[in-house]
Amino acid sequence: MIFVMLTTRVVFSCLKNTWRFHYGRTTRRTTRVASSFLSTPYSTKCSTVENVDTLPIETKEEVSQSSTLPTTKLPGDERQAQEIIHNLSDEEKKKLKIIQYEYDLASMGPYPKIPSDMTDEMWLELLQVCENSSQRLKKLKFWYSIEKSRMADARKKERRRLLMEERRKEREEMGGVWNKILIHIRSQTMNKHYSNNLSNAILYGQHIVFDLDYDRFMKPQDIRRAAEQIQDGHGYNKVSKDPYHVVFCNARKQDQTMMQLAKYRQNQSYKSDSIEPYDLYTFTEKSYLDMYPKERIVYLSPNAPQVLKSYSNEDVYIIGAFVDQSDMKPRSYSKAKREGIRMAKLPLDQHLDWGLGNKDLTLDQMMAIMLEVKITGSWEAAFKYIPKRKLKSHRRFNQLY
Repeated sequence: MIFVMLTTRVVFSCLKNTWRFHYGRTTRRTTRVASSFLSTPYSTKCSTVENVDTLPIETKEEVSQSSTLPTTKLPGDERQAQEIIHNLSDEEKKKLKIIQYEYDLASMGPYPKIPSDMTDEMWLELLQVCENSSQRLKKLKFWYSIEKSRMADARKKERRRLLMEERRKEREEMGGVWNKILIHIRSQTMNKHYSNNLSNAILYGQHIVFDLDYDRFMKPQDIRRAAEQIQDGHGYNKVSKDPYHVVFCNARKQDQTMMQLAKYRQNQSYKSDSIEPYDLYTFTEKSYLDMYPKERIVYLSPNAPQVLKSYSNEDVYIIGAFVDQSDMKPRSYSKAKREGIRMAKLPLDQHLDWGLGNKDLTLDQMMAIMLEVKITGSWEAAFKYIPKRKLKSHRRFNQLY
């Protein structure tokens, strides 16, 4: 134990002496640089190579690598900054020399985080905006980060150029033959195709309705979840072969659900006096009772007594945009019963061996299921979007393994 402690003290003592030697060497070198720097004008020292020979040998390399003030072929802002620097008072010139001296001292460190190229405009900003050395150092670090980012972008662009050049040479060696089997399809082209399908759904497609009349029953976090699930449902509908035309009823622009949906919208029409459609969907403050015949409306509710045995292309299905796992009250069932319209629930018990938990599905799962049963007519195929963890067979498999 005593031997280990003595060995540790010896190692730390060696490291401490090494640091003192290096620090003292750096300090002596910095002092020599400072004495020569203050005796020589900065612009003359940096712009002419001959004056570097008058400095000590140890400082020639640092001075030759320091930034210079540009004097020719400057843009408008740089030329104006150079004129301002040229007309500075004696006190301001002295302060500028101190700032330039701080820059040189910062560049002598082992890992200097300062820009390698300083312009007149940057010197002027350090002089007029920054009040002390701490602010100037922060500004230099900020410019250094910008410079590093630009250098990284330049390296990335150069790598991309070399890669394209290599691919061009490979094509020339193959006789200029392009890959015609696996053609790359751009995302812009796919988006145009999806938009065309949604446009056709407006004219000829079946309507499905999201009822947004549940804000008063949901917490703010549940409203955010509802908006996210509606957006995910839009993703299912957009890529479908036969999409719905989605109608948002009871969509009042002052409601929180509409404000959350606005984050995903490409335009900002929700801020205007009237709610306009976005993404080829329909937003309206009207109720679905004012838009569709009552005998065609079917409200989908997990608490409905009737089961939706078969899908009908003539009906208009209503999905309540209600998300609240802590509220077990039959909100959608009560509303449909109060309005006197048909209601139905999905045939989950007839096709699935349900496990624990309630049979409430998310809004995007409802959209995916309705799209699949609309195209295939099979509930078994449509229920593949229900998570396997909710089924007894999955739980039994996990218990075995």
